[in-house]
Amino acid sequence: MSISDHIYLNLIDLNALPAILAYRDYFSNRDNKFYRISSNDLQPYEYPEEIQDFIRKLYQANIIQPFNWVAWRESDEGQQLMSYPSRIKEAPIEEVIKLLIAHLRSDRFIAGHLATVIEEGQINLILERFEELIGKQNLTLA
Repeated sequence: MSISDHIYLNLIDLNALPAILAYRDYFSNRDNKFYRISSNDLQPYEYPEEIQDFIRKLYQANIIQPFNWVAWRESDEGQQLMSYPSRIKEAPIEEVIKLLIAHLRSDRFIAGHLATVIEEGQINLILERFEELIGKQNLTLA
């Protein structure tokens, strides 16, 4: 079985989007502690319940889907978005979702990756772009 190169927008639960987009306030508040360092050598970054809940909601809404994120991350599109977060503001919805998935998956292999992109404001940029694109499409992803 091969892994898809595509995100299936029709699988996303539109009713779950408002709760996910509400995390913009959380991620934009620099007073929040987005992680703590533990003594665990394998995964020293521990994320608070808010971030764990955010990730759970992404899975429950079918935003996080199986796709070849490693190949995408190495592609021109992936490299541009990973290296130049300002380009998120112009990215199509499928690329924004792929970037979000790549960041979450990368954190499993690169300790602290998610903490870094949260602190850089990339997760907030992704949510802003996602909200903008969904609004333009009148909450339809088909």
